[in-house]
Amino acid sequence: MISKISIFCLFCWPLLVGCNDNPDPAASGPFALNWSQTNGPLGGDVTALALSGNHVLAGTYNGIFLSEDNGGSWTKVTKEYGITSIVTKGNTVFAGTFNEVLVSRDNGTKWTEAKSGMSVNSLVLNGETLLAGRYGGVFRSTDEGANWTALNSGLTDLDVISLAVIDNSVFAGTEGSGIFRSVDGNSWTQVNTGMTNLNITSFVANGGHLFAGTRGGGVFVSTDNGDNWTQTPINNLLVTSFAANDNDIFAATNGGIFHSSDNGVSWEKMNKGLTNIVVLSLLLDDNDLHAGTVDGIFYSKDKGGNWQQANEGLINQSVLSLAVTSESIFAGTYGGLYQSTYDG
Repeated sequence: MISKISIFCLFCWPLLVGCNDNPDPAASGPFALNWSQTNGPLGGDVTALALSGNHVLAGTYNGIFLSEDNGGSWTKVTKEYGITSIVTKGNTVFAGTFNEVLVSRDNGTKWTEAKSGMSVNSLVLNGETLLAGRYGGVFRSTDEGANWTALNSGLTDLDVISLAVIDNSVFAGTEGSGIFRSVDGNSWTQVNTGMTNLNITSFVANGGHLFAGTRGGGVFVSTDNGDNWTQTPINNLLVTSFAANDNDIFAATNGGIFHSSDNGVSWEKMNKGLTNIVVLSLLLDDNDLHAGTVDGIFYSKDKGGNWQQANEGLINQSVLSLAVTSESIFAGTYGGLYQSTYDG
């Protein structure tokens, strides 16, 4: 089964084009991770990867593709939808697109339109409730996407890019007004105390700490459920994704990878061996860390202390999403899906 998944923030890509600065030369040669392009999906750019049951799902700009044999073959299972997000709950899978919300109740084999005419930037599940963040606010469905209700009371900025659910609270990250929090599921309160950058790209929660990634302002952390925020030493950078495990937090940015082993109190830049520090995606599997960059994939066995390039066979090297099953590692790129059977 897929144990860890990383998906690149689609809305960050225009700001990353051309960012190829690198202060750290490669420390060693290519790592023995051999890639081969799968015979599908045929949808071009792979923006999202997920697993439901024994099915691997790849979201593309040309719809969702399904593999039932660990990537050996692929079947297109939806129409030409641009996929922005995929979430799973049991045998049920939800997908957000540029125009619809889709639902499958058989691990992604058959899909129906749960809601037409609704573009989605982010999907999350809060128990049995499905929440969608979009340009237009936050919408809620309690019947697996059949009906939706706007939850915009107090939400003064309707350009919602990211959503997070922590305990009983829901957080919405907007494009220019920072963070909003809902504790009752019906109304929102702006919670920006301490935030100096209000363009939110991503969230991750770990050990009672909530981390918010921004576009150009680095990482902020809250230890009181969003009431107050503190800027970390990661500043003036675009944050594309997070990975977390126990007290270890990793942040991918356009200035490389940063690691905190004390839940965000202190951070260390971990770029030794990276030949490109524009990082789009992260995959953390126990202590093994993979980083997808605009120049391919890098691998670390020591939590980012040293990196080795692992690009053999990888042609399209801007890696947007990463996922691992018990048998393979998958890399979604601008230009297709790649697979390695190396067991990290």
